[in-house]
Amino acid sequence: MRKRILVAFCFFVSVNCYSQQLAQYTQYMFNQYGLNPAVGGSKKCPEAKMGYRTQWLGFDAAPITEFFSINGVLPNKRRLSARDKHAIGLYIEGDQTGPTSRTGIYVSYSYHRPITRNLYGSVGLFAGAMQYAFNANQTLVAMPDPVVASSRAAWLYPDINPGVFIYGDRLYAGLSVKNVVGNSLTKIYGKQNRLTRHYYLSAGYKLSTSGDYSHIPSFNLKFSPYGTPSLDLNYMVDYRNRIALGFSYRHFDAACALVRIGISKFISLGYSFDYTLSKIRYASSNSHEIIIAVRICKNGDSDGNKHTECPAYQ
Repeated sequence: MRKRILVAFCFFVSVNCYSQQLAQYTQYMFNQYGLNPAVGGSKKCPEAKMGYRTQWLGFDAAPITEFFSINGVLPNKRRLSARDKHAIGLYIEGDQTGPTSRTGIYVSYSYHRPITRNLYGSVGLFAGAMQYAFNANQTLVAMPDPVVASSRAAWLYPDINPGVFIYGDRLYAGLSVKNVVGNSLTKIYGKQNRLTRHYYLSAGYKLSTSGDYSHIPSFNLKFSPYGTPSLDLNYMVDYRNRIALGFSYRHFDAACALVRIGISKFISLGYSFDYTLSKIRYASSNSHEIIIAVRICKNGDSDGNKHTECPAYQ
């Protein structure tokens, strides 16, 4: 009798639940293109990046994220002006948490136009598809449940993610939206499940300093209509664009240490370590993230032109 009363109580007081639907990155300033398609083509040379993140190391079914991206400016002799640019790119991301996984494949286009002599503005668009999958073999239930009885996968398309970006020698700022279409997840998780829009607002500024050091504060704000906003605050010190050290704080979640090393003129390596501040730290307090970037420059010129590139979003 008590069990029946408990089941009835849970049924009548149940409410909709919302959870994180997209991957999280500590090194957002090194992976701006993954957050905002308008960033594609903002660098002086085509660039390829690979990244791997393992969150809450040692935690059963902990999130693991991987990505690959490449983007660059299209050669075009018929530009509207001598300085406007058209760029394309490709972004692939895989994210797995326990029995659920998500794989996204996107192509991007962005248009860049000078605002002032040292400042550009751009608009961009990611267009692609996502595959969501559920592996029933990785679940353990006390009672038979039809929702987790079988493995399944489904492609969701189209998936459209727009963005705008402003950047120059000393600063950058961008706003982007993911899951604009709001595709349904009914085939994977049952009725009344769908993707919700996620907004990303980020900015960074290179403080004026003398000598070889630059100080770069930045932030990244992530929010959705039904979730708690997540704010990352970061401060980095860059030495001649060769090595950078920094610290981040994600409110109510983690304190992070970061390093970026320029291995050569064309290759850089970024690493971050997260120490969890939430109650999850009792099960696992560590998260690790690594990003490798390769610039594809012609004639051995890593600068591409005489302008100084802002180190705030390498």
